Amino acid sequence: MKNQFISTVSHELRTPLTSISGSLGLILGGVTGNIDEKSRHMLSIAKRNADHLKLLIDDLLDIEKLIAGNMPMAPEEQGIGTCVTAAIEEIQPFAKQRQVRITLRDGSPGLTALFDSIRLKQAITNLLSNAVKFSHERSEVLVDIESSESTVRILVKDQGIGVPESFRSRIFQKFAQADGSVTRGQGGTGLGLAITREIMTKMGGSVGFNSAERQGSTFWLELPLT
Repeated sequence: MKNQFISTVSHELRTPLTSISGSLGLILGGVTGNIDEKSRHMLSIAKRNADHLKLLIDDLLDIEKLIAGNMPMAPEEQGIGTCVTAAIEEIQPFAKQRQVRITLRDGSPGLTALFDSIRLKQAITNLLSNAVKFSHERSEVLVDIESSESTVRILVKDQGIGVPESFRSRIFQKFAQADGSVTRGQGGTGLGLAITREIMTKMGGSVGFNSAERQGSTFWLELPLT
């Protein structure tokens, strides 16, 4: 009943929010005529919050689909580097807003694996988003691609606050967020890492992390090589 309730409410919220966000975008684009700076500022805040709510609802729908086994996967043999680059490009506006630099170090160019590019990019973006979110201003997030004989790893390393010891055992659980004003103040549903774990499991891969409090964290995704 709980899962059905979450799914129903999420679907019912998504449609009006999409309409609100689209209408605000049209107004900001000048379709209804010129608007003064004060109005533009307020409308921009409204659109940003509407878009944020839509992302939260998408997370709720994704986790419900993944748990129910209804999330479509279309794995193909393709290049790892291309997918990682696309994820970095997608998160760049958020990183620039937070004044965080993202650097890709591809130690194994040309690697291919069997994966769904949309879902893997979603998993990488989740890790990048967290890394940027918990990084200090003017710091750097490093993205490495490493391989062994049978696997490839995508590592996302930040210089942020690290994962508290008390939170590590439940970090991949649904709706999990670390205690404390610093972490909870960053927002989110606590579903990003749970979704990432489900995605990687369904593609035959895994996710993990290493962290030291106040010394940053390294999260990684691992896939078998074809």
